[in-house]
Amino acid sequence: TGAWINQIRASNHNPAEALLVANDYRRFNDAPIVYRTKDFGKSWEQIVDKNDVIGYTLCVLQDPIEPNLYFLGTSDGLYVSFDEAKNWNKWTAGFPTTNIMDLAIQPREHDLVIGTFGRAAYVLDDIQPLRSIAAHPVYLDDPVKLFRAPDAYQVSRQQPTGSRFGADGMFHGENRSSDARITYYLRVPESITVLDQSTTNKKKKSKKEQIPESIVKKKVTADSITFQIMNGSSVIRTLKLKTPEKSGFHKLSWRLDEKGIPYISRKNSRTSNAEAGGIDVLPGDYKIKVHYGEHTDSSMIKVLFDPRIDISQQALIEKYDALKALEKSEMKMYVAVNRLKEGLKLANKYKSDFEALDSILYQPEIKLCESIQDSINVLLDHFFGEEDERQGITMRSDKSLMSLYRQAFRHTANAGHSPATTEYALILKFEYHLVQVLKNVNGFYEKDWSDFRTTVEQLSLNPFKNYKKIE
Repeated sequence: TGAWINQIRASNHNPAEALLVANDYRRFNDAPIVYRTKDFGKSWEQIVDKNDVIGYTLCVLQDPIEPNLYFLGTSDGLYVSFDEAKNWNKWTAGFPTTNIMDLAIQPREHDLVIGTFGRAAYVLDDIQPLRSIAAHPVYLDDPVKLFRAPDAYQVSRQQPTGSRFGADGMFHGENRSSDARITYYLRVPESITVLDQSTTNKKKKSKKEQIPESIVKKKVTADSITFQIMNGSSVIRTLKLKTPEKSGFHKLSWRLDEKGIPYISRKNSRTSNAEAGGIDVLPGDYKIKVHYGEHTDSSMIKVLFDPRIDISQQALIEKYDALKALEKSEMKMYVAVNRLKEGLKLANKYKSDFEALDSILYQPEIKLCESIQDSINVLLDHFFGEEDERQGITMRSDKSLMSLYRQAFRHTANAGHSPATTEYALILKFEYHLVQVLKNVNGFYEKDWSDFRTTVEQLSLNPFKNYKKIE
C-alpha cells in the first residue's frame, strides 16, 4: 500500500484484462511492481518480481497484435517477454541502461517507440520478428530463421535548402537507411540459449539442460552466411558475410540493387571479394533465401517506388532497360581495362628481367618494353584521362571515357521520367567514344602486342652469365 500508481493499461486482446504498473522508489523500495487482471479487476496476479528484472518499474506494454509479446520499462532499461510475461529478458542490443518512462508502438511501421527520462526518444525498428518468435517459440530451435522484411521504398533524395554543408545545421537524429532491412535469427552452436517456458521454475538451468537433444542433432558449423536475392528463379544479388559470433537477432541491409560490374580503376586500389552492386531493381516482390551450412530458409520482400514521385511503371522499365544496356557497355570497359593492366604488368616484368640479365645485351628488348608501356598508358588515358601527379585542387578532364559513362548513367538513373532527349544524347556520346577506344585497344593487341609477344617468345632468357677468371 502507498505505492505510486504509474500506469494502467487495458488489453487490446481481452476486454477483461488490464495491466497495472506501480513503484515505491520514493520510499527507497526499488522492487518492480506490475500486476495483471483477467477478470475486470476482481483478482490480480504479479507478473514481475526481483528475480525477473532489476530496478523499479515505470511502464508496460502488451503488443496489440501478438498477445504473448510484452515490453517493460524500468529504471534499469528495457525488458521483453515472449511468453505472456512468464519470463523476461533484458534488451541490450544498441540500447543503454536508462529510465524508460513510456512505450508505444507505431502501427504502420511496427516500430517500438521508447521514451526515456528527458534524454531522447529511441525507435526500435520493426518488431515483427519479435512477434514471430512470441507466436512460434519453436523458431528458436532452428539454426537460422529468416523473417519477412518490411516493405522497402526506393527513396529519392535531394539536398535540402539552406546550409550547404550538414555540419552547419543542427543534428536532430539519424535518418532511417533507405536500404531494405532484413532480420534473421541465428543460433550459433557454441552459445545456444533457450527461453525457459516453465511458469513455475525460473531457476537458471545447466548448459546440458538448456540444449534440447533435437537442437544438438542439428548442430551447425559454418564460417559464413549467404543471402540470395531472387527474382522468380533467378539469383540477382548475393550477399555473403562472416557468421556472427553470438546467437540472437541480426540485421542485414540490401541496397535494392542487382549484381553489378566490379569497380573499374587504373590501379588495383580495391581488393574486396564482395560481390559488386549494380543498378536498382524494379518495384515488385522478391524472394530472399539464406544459406547457413546445410540449412536454408526463405522469405519475401516487397520493393516499392517512392510514392511522392509521379512516374509510371512503364517509365521505370524503360529506365531500367537503358541502364542495363549501359551496364553491358561498362562490362566491355572492365574487360578492356583489366586486359591493359595485365599487359602493363607483363611488360614491366619483362623489362625488369631484361635489365637484371644484361641491360646492354638486351637494350633493344628493353626499349620495346618501354614502347609497349607507353602505348598501354596512352590507351588507359582514354579511359581515365591523363594522370595528374600535382598536389592540391586540380582541374580534371571531363572527356575521358569513364567520365562520359558516369555522366550518362547518372542522368539516366536520377531522371524522374523515362530516358528522353538529354539522356539519349549522353548515352550516344558515350557509346560513340567507347567504339573508338575499343577499336584502338583491339588494334593494339592485333599489331603491337602481337609483335611484342613474338619477340619475347623467341628469346631464350638464360639467367646464367659467363664469368671471367679473377686474376
